[in-house]
Amino acid sequence: MSYDNEEFDIRRYFRVLARRWRVLVIAGLVGALAGTAWTMRQPKLYSSSAKVRLVEGASETAFSRNDIRLTNPFSAARELDTEAEIVQSDPIRARAAEALGKDASSVYSVSVKAINDSDVLQISVRTRDQAVAKKAATAIVEAYIAARQEESTAILKDSASGITAQIETINAKVAELDQEILDLAESQTDENPQITELMTGSLIAERTSLLDRARELQAYADQAEVDAELVTGGVRVVDSATTPGGSDSRGLYRNIGIGITMGLILAIGLVLLVDIFDETIHDENELESLVRPLPVLGRLPAGGRASDTVLTHGPTLEAYRAISTTLAVVAERESMRALTLVSADDIDHNAGIAANVAMESAESGTSTMVVDADLRSPRLSKALGVSVQQSLSSFLDGSEGPDDLIHKQDVGNDKSLFVVPQGRSVADPTPLLSAPKFRSLIQRLRDRFALVLIEAPALSEGSDGLLLCDVADGVVLIVQVGTTRRDHLERARQQLGLLGTPVVGVIINESTASDASAAYVNA
Repeated sequence: MSYDNEEFDIRRYFRVLARRWRVLVIAGLVGALAGTAWTMRQPKLYSSSAKVRLVEGASETAFSRNDIRLTNPFSAARELDTEAEIVQSDPIRARAAEALGKDASSVYSVSVKAINDSDVLQISVRTRDQAVAKKAATAIVEAYIAARQEESTAILKDSASGITAQIETINAKVAELDQEILDLAESQTDENPQITELMTGSLIAERTSLLDRARELQAYADQAEVDAELVTGGVRVVDSATTPGGSDSRGLYRNIGIGITMGLILAIGLVLLVDIFDETIHDENELESLVRPLPVLGRLPAGGRASDTVLTHGPTLEAYRAISTTLAVVAERESMRALTLVSADDIDHNAGIAANVAMESAESGTSTMVVDADLRSPRLSKALGVSVQQSLSSFLDGSEGPDDLIHKQDVGNDKSLFVVPQGRSVADPTPLLSAPKFRSLIQRLRDRFALVLIEAPALSEGSDGLLLCDVADGVVLIVQVGTTRRDHLERARQQLGLLGTPVVGVIINESTASDASAAYVNA
C-alpha cells in the first residue's frame, strides 16, 4: 500500500491488518508456543528471602560533637537503592560464594528491593537446589553486614588516628610552652617583676587549655577504639531467611503473554512492511480514489463469486443489471454503440463479467452484440454456453464468411443476445486484430446493433487490448480488489489517454478469488 502524497488515515492500517488476520492469528499462536517452550526449558528455582534494616547512628557514639568533623556514611538517610546495588555487587557476591563453597554454583539470581516507606531491604536469592536457598540468602546477608562492619571499623579507626595526630600536635605545643616558661624564669630580674609574672601566667593558662583539649580528644580516641570493636555497620536483621516450601512459578502465563505480544508486534510490522511494497490494490476505497475522476458504473459486491458463468439470481446479478442499465444510458447519451470491456490486469472471471453484462443488456430489450475478442485466452463463448462452430479468428484469417459468424442466443421473453464467438486460442492475434477486416467487422456490427460489447484481454498482457480499445467508441475499464496493481492501473490510464478513446467509466469488482458464496447458480 502506497501512502505517498495521501492524507494519513489510521483506518487504512486497520484494514490492512484485518485483511491479514490469519497471519496475526498464526503469529499469536507461534508466540504462545514459543513462550510455553521457553518456560518448559527453564530450571525449577527456589526462593528464600531475608529482611534487614538500616539503623541510624550505629557508629556515632564517640563523635556526636559538631567541632569534630566526622561523618557516618551508613546513615539511614542514604538512598536505599544505593544500598540495594551494594548488596548485589560483585564483592558481596564473591564473599558469599566463598562462604557457600561448592553450593555457590546453585545460585541463580540475587535481587534486592526496598520496602515502601521504611528503612528495610528485602534480600531474595533464587537457587536451583531447594536445600541451598536458605543458606545462600543467609550468606548474602552476612556478607553484606560484614562488609558494612569492615567499612565502619576502618572509618572509626582512621578517625581515631586523626584525633591521635591532633593530640600529638597539642603535646608538642605544650612542650614549647614549658620551654618558654622555663626561659622566663631563668631570665627574671628585679627590674620588672610584674611583667615577667604576667607573661608567665599567660603561658601557663594557654598550657592548661591545651592540656584540657588533649585530654578531651584522648577520651574521643579511646571511645573510637571501643566503638571500632563493637560497630554493627548500621545493619540489623529483621527477618531471617527461611527454607522454601516449593519451587517458584516459572511464569508460564507471563511468558505466553510475552510470546503472543512479541509475535503480534513482529507480525504487524511484517504485514505493514510487506504491504508498503505491495503494488496490488487491496482496499476498495483506495481503488476508487485511484480511478477518479472516472465515474464508477457499478460494483460487483464482495462475498459473491464473479464466475465465468451466467447468473440467475442473487446480489451479484442485481449489480450486473444496474451496470447494464447504466451502460445503456451512457451509450445513448454519448452516442456510443461499440464499447470495449478491458482490465488493467488479468483479473478473475473477466469473461464472466462481460457475459453477464451482455446478457442483462439483452434481457432489458436492448439490441446487444458481444464479441469474444480475447483470442489468446477465449472464455466468453464458454461462459455463455455457445457451441463454437465458426469463430472470430477463422473469419479474420479468411476461412469463414461474415454471415455464418454471428450466433444468436435466446435469453427468454422472445429476446436474444447476439455473439461473435471464439473457440481456439491464437498464439499471435495481433496481425488479425490490427487488420482492416476486423475494424470493418466492428463497424458493421455498430450499424446493426444498439450496443456492441467487445471483451478484450488485459492491457498488461500485450498490445491486443489497446487494439480492441482503438476500434471502439468508448472503453469500460474493469478493476478488481486484490488483483489490480497500482502501477498497471496508472499505465493503463496513460495508454488509454494517449490512444484517445474516451473511458466511459469503471466497473469495480469487489469480490476476490477467495470469495466462495454459493448464493448463485448457473443458468
